[in-house]
Amino acid sequence: MYKTFIKPILLYNADVLITANNFNQNRLEVCQNQALRLITGAAKSTPITAMQALTQNPPINLTLEEQALTHHEKMLRLTTTKWEKRLLQPTKLKTQTSFLSKVTEIKTELNLPKSKENILSRENPLTFEPINIQLDLEEPVTKSETSKPVLKALALEAVNNRYPPEEWLHIYTDGSTIGTITSLLSNCSLKNTRFVTQLINVNAIQVRNYAARKGTREKAKKKKVKVEVKKVGFIPHNQRGTKAPVIVKRIDDSMKPDPVDNVWFSKYYKWPIYSFESAVQCHRETHHPTVYNNPDSELFVNLELDMRAAKTNRYLDSFTKIVSVPHPFNKENARSVLVICKSPELQRSALEAGATVAGDVELIKNIQNGELNLQDFHFVIAHPDILPELVSLRGIMKRKFPSQKSGTLGLDIQGMVSKFCTGIEYTAKVSQYVQDFGWIFTPVGKLDMDVSHLEANFTALLKDVNSMRPKREGPFITKCCLVSLPSPERLKIDFSQYIDEVRQGEKDETEDADNEQVKDEEQKTSVMTG
Repeated sequence: MYKTFIKPILLYNADVLITANNFNQNRLEVCQNQALRLITGAAKSTPITAMQALTQNPPINLTLEEQALTHHEKMLRLTTTKWEKRLLQPTKLKTQTSFLSKVTEIKTELNLPKSKENILSRENPLTFEPINIQLDLEEPVTKSETSKPVLKALALEAVNNRYPPEEWLHIYTDGSTIGTITSLLSNCSLKNTRFVTQLINVNAIQVRNYAARKGTREKAKKKKVKVEVKKVGFIPHNQRGTKAPVIVKRIDDSMKPDPVDNVWFSKYYKWPIYSFESAVQCHRETHHPTVYNNPDSELFVNLELDMRAAKTNRYLDSFTKIVSVPHPFNKENARSVLVICKSPELQRSALEAGATVAGDVELIKNIQNGELNLQDFHFVIAHPDILPELVSLRGIMKRKFPSQKSGTLGLDIQGMVSKFCTGIEYTAKVSQYVQDFGWIFTPVGKLDMDVSHLEANFTALLKDVNSMRPKREGPFITKCCLVSLPSPERLKIDFSQYIDEVRQGEKDETEDADNEQVKDEEQKTSVMTG
């Protein structure tokens, strides 16, 4: 690598570099020494001469002198005469030594002969020793009447008789150009219906004194692998460059008729709407021990959301929340909660509510020292009275730092702990292709629970999700289905009755605000008239 790519750059225009001062030549020496140290992996105390001998790289100044002398000898043997005066009488510069003067000094130091020797004239090697070329076999053969194996055997016999193996030319190479050599030396041709076969045998012995670079064989294998290009069918000109079709995930079956029988094709009729109790009963039947044999399976709620924001062409982002439920149930993944507060009574109540660890300022010191790892806890809850001491952990906690917005900072420690330990965590995800389509898939309980308890958890979830509704016209929750895996059934629920209370409350607030505004206007008018 160094000799092939780096050293030619260092020695570029070496004939002129011979006239450079020692400072500039030493800079090239430093570059080469650094390269040799990287190649050999030697320590700084290793002698430079040892590295040069090991890598067979002489010093830069010796290489420059060698190339300068070679160039000078070539100039002496030029057939043109315009260089003779300059070669015989080299110019003397005041501030710098010229090329010819430098070469003359080197020759004087090395005691090289100043007389030039004549170059050998070019002659045809065939004039020294004639080459015996024999293109006929030892036996007369007609090619059209003789099979190929017989022709090959006769040719090999003629080669062995006329050219014994002891007189063959043996070529030793590293194997990189063996294909080219064999193709040049072992070509077969037909001239004047005479059979010509391989006359020279090449014995190639692959010799390598260096290790292959890492990844060379893998790159060669990748080059051999053929890349299959998939052909694209014909596309009409009016459809080229068009965008991909829009994927519609929200299904509207309001235009379809209602089913009139207990058996129907679902794609031709509306989805039947169940009450919450009947839907739970249907899932209990499918999960009976005689069917799926999973009576305590989790009951999931699948909600479809309209993610349009209040402003046009604006959409809500995905969000994650935790809602406390009146009837907790056992979950597969338990949540660990860390509570930080000063009062021992609050710490005791937090541990009773389900907190994993509870403490005060000593707990903050353990976190700073690394004795307590925050990655072992899902949530961190704190009381406002310890917030000044907790500010030092803001850089360590990052997103887990308690705040009122996330619901992890407040006075009701026991309520917050029970919410984050036993509450329902749900995430509203947004479709990648349809920006106004979102969905939630989260459990609300288990099938073996009482129906009233499941319905209470379901109501709490719907109210919490509907609280994220933007201030615009139209519903936020568009569809609600109950699912219980592994059953593929999705039973549609009439959810309007569970969120009507929220909507009615909002209507009352708006009506009260309107009434107050009307009263204010009446008072103003009465004052003006009075």
